[in-house]
Amino acid sequence: MNLKTEKGFLTGRREEEFQEALSRAIQPGMSYWDIGANVGFYTLLGSQRAGPRGQVIAIEPDPENVRRLRAAVARNLLENVQVVETALSSCEGTMALERSGPMSHLRMGQEKLTAAETILVAVSTMEKLAERIGAPDVVKMDVEGAEIEVFRGMGPLLRERKPLFLVEFHSEELLAEARKLLPDYEFHPIDPGGHWRLEPRNPGSAESSPVPLKTGCPNR
Repeated sequence: MNLKTEKGFLTGRREEEFQEALSRAIQPGMSYWDIGANVGFYTLLGSQRAGPRGQVIAIEPDPENVRRLRAAVARNLLENVQVVETALSSCEGTMALERSGPMSHLRMGQEKLTAAETILVAVSTMEKLAERIGAPDVVKMDVEGAEIEVFRGMGPLLRERKPLFLVEFHSEELLAEARKLLPDYEFHPIDPGGHWRLEPRNPGSAESSPVPLKTGCPNR
């Protein structure tokens, strides 16, 4: 573990207001998705909160993070956790993932190349994942600037279920775009660090604006 970048994982003193908000949101027996699970800090927290009757889906595209995530799940005997090695976006296929230590992000559009290592990873959508394993009750999302593309991967199952989202937005522009994309959600700030709670206005109602879906990702 890199103490410069991951010390908060060891001490628990990481995004404490967000931790508290997530702990309040996840109730025993719920289905919780950790999108951008990294090495599993919020996966472990969610597993404790969901309990043996709950389900935790830890979604992470970076192979090295996945290795460490699976090790943490095994070491802590977390029987309610399933690790899914994929990125989520608005389409299915493969995309380039830039890696910089434990952090990584999908290359979007014509984004300029950096000195970070780049690998190809599998990409799916929230809707396709929900078709396989069922829709979640609570979703935590930290995807390093790809928030809008992940939201565009919502479909009928997610729009009907209307999960609660706890999201880290990486810019004001992305936050503003999400407000336009999700008019049936109320946005509540959690902390000054860009974390927001997205609460459905009418939980369980299928009435919502359609979110356009793509069918295939261009290989980048």
